[in-house]
Amino acid sequence: MDAEDGGIHLSVTVETGEAVANRPKHYILKEGFHSYEHAFINYLSAKAREDGFATLFFARDGNTLPDELTYGFDGDLSLIVASAVSGGTEPEVQSVLVSNLGYTDTAPSVVPLPASAWLLLGAGFGLTLLRQARST
Repeated sequence: MDAEDGGIHLSVTVETGEAVANRPKHYILKEGFHSYEHAFINYLSAKAREDGFATLFFARDGNTLPDELTYGFDGDLSLIVASAVSGGTEPEVQSVLVSNLGYTDTAPSVVPLPASAWLLLGAGFGLTLLRQARST
């Protein structure tokens, strides 16, 4: 975590927690939601260690609960409140209580990437190699 400018560094040294020199904090393939994803995982991890309860909010049609939690977490989901917004034309905002929050014994499921993401990843890697070659 960058205490001075906010956000999350790409990599840090284990011993000091300082950012690795000459490594950018953000790069072309790091999307804007990446920091929020870190915060979400940190929230679930802390609540699992603390008391096993977390409150999550969803916007889903028909008062349906998610089938499962992501990132290797498991727990019992129960709907607390569902309320329509914007006169009922939007999906309802749901407050969901997760009890018995913990980690599963299995590895998290892989999220498939579309072909365009692989092309961008390859292009980003190629640009990195090109920049390194030019700087030497």
